[in-house]
Amino acid sequence: NGDCRETRKAGEMFLDQLPLKIFSSPENNLGLARASLVKKSLYDFIAWTDSDCSLPQTWLEELIKNWQSAKTDRLVAIGGPNRLPEKKFWQKMVNLSLNLPVGHGWSPQAWKVSQSTKTYHIPTTNGLFLKSAILKAGNFSEQNKLAGEDLKLGFNLRKQGELILFPGPLVINHYADNYFESLKRLFIFGFITLKRKSPLFYLVISFAPLFLGFLILSFFNKLFLLAPTGYFVILFLFSLQSLLKSKKGISLLLPAFWFLQQASYSLGANFGLFKKNQVSGSGKKF
Repeated sequence: NGDCRETRKAGEMFLDQLPLKIFSSPENNLGLARASLVKKSLYDFIAWTDSDCSLPQTWLEELIKNWQSAKTDRLVAIGGPNRLPEKKFWQKMVNLSLNLPVGHGWSPQAWKVSQSTKTYHIPTTNGLFLKSAILKAGNFSEQNKLAGEDLKLGFNLRKQGELILFPGPLVINHYADNYFESLKRLFIFGFITLKRKSPLFYLVISFAPLFLGFLILSFFNKLFLLAPTGYFVILFLFSLQSLLKSKKGISLLLPAFWFLQQASYSLGANFGLFKKNQVSGSGKKF
């Protein structure tokens, strides 16, 4: 699409300054494109980022130092955090919301750890991978055309060795132009959780239906309002924690942001479940 062409033009601007090689994918398929790059790679390690990310000048150097500092001989991938730029109010609020577990949910995609921590996958937004481990894990899948290619690979990589998140380097991720786009991204991530049947998955699946159900039942019996009310009380308490931690008054607005983010994620997961059942019922593969 147009964005891909612009990314290529941006890369071509540096051909005279850096030893770059630019390859084109035969089709607009993220998983297929990454898989083909792995096969073309000539070296033992591959560093990944996305076209909508801004990297610090020492990005690659920091990743290498983190790898060397890891106290394990079973390392197959490491990564660092990513955050939105803080040019707009909603971007500041999203970044602030991700500083507590109620916001990041310990997802490597959103979690900014305080110390090196083992994880279940490394987002290709900001990571360094062992090429041989990627190949042994089955490489990226062309079934992941638009998103989720790093999540599925991460689960396969865990069979090869350890994956570790580090506090840095921090990558600035320009993944959305407005708050609606950021919620749409969470919806897609929720849809992708369908691939992973864990306790967290079932918790995510149940959030939106339960919340809506209690809200509807409250019209018949006000006692059912206790559940939604209790939920927002918990979010408010977390916002107070954020206020004490960050000293920012806007923290008191976080409950609304957390609710919209969690609802978008849960709706995506439910839509994915419905889509799978619908396709499976027709005899087609999902």
